[in-house]
Amino acid sequence: MMNPLVLSAACLALCCCSFAFAGKPNILLIITDDQGYGDLSIHGNPHLQTPHIDRLGHSGVRFDRFYVNSFCAPTRTALWLQLPSVTNRLVTTGAFPFTPNRQPARGNWIPVNHYVRPHPVFDGLPMGGFMAEAYQNVIPRFTLRDVPGAPLSGCVSWDHNKDYTGPTEVWHGSNLLVMPHGRGRLVLSTFNLIEHLGADPVADKLLLNLCRWLGGETKP
Repeated sequence: MMNPLVLSAACLALCCCSFAFAGKPNILLIITDDQGYGDLSIHGNPHLQTPHIDRLGHSGVRFDRFYVNSFCAPTRTALWLQLPSVTNRLVTTGAFPFTPNRQPARGNWIPVNHYVRPHPVFDGLPMGGFMAEAYQNVIPRFTLRDVPGAPLSGCVSWDHNKDYTGPTEVWHGSNLLVMPHGRGRLVLSTFNLIEHLGADPVADKLLLNLCRWLGGETKP
């Protein structure tokens, strides 16, 4: 016959476990970059084999009604804020005054020329012309086209026909733009700063100069 004290202890342990599991669960959220819905064998891809991810899908809970944005950061923000599409939401609610149009800004056969205007944001760096070697790590991979206003930094290039013959239109992109909106200002930047902070002094200086200028420490 089991000791009543042992039985009581066992019941207490089961109750504690029940209360522990009844609380908020620990959720591990994994977001992969540059991966489409059809890039997993669990979703029927006949060429790619993803057994480890498939195992997670079979043993867990699958949500297949979340539609991602074309950018990774808005996708994460849409998930945190529980909004269907952050970029569209910002535009439709008026929080963002225009629809962003992203354009690749690294030239291959046709060069993309990036320029920097004289401004306190670029104090201590080459400015007043095209970007020099100092900007090689932070030069934007993408730019914003059809943005109203005069940018502090931008780029110029032109499109090409499939056979590279015939005249084409020149286009202009904005790399860094500060524009008034409502009672404040919007700062739009496509500079490649974040991944180089602490490693490239140019990235550190650009961010520091921008913060100082926005804080009113320097004047244009």
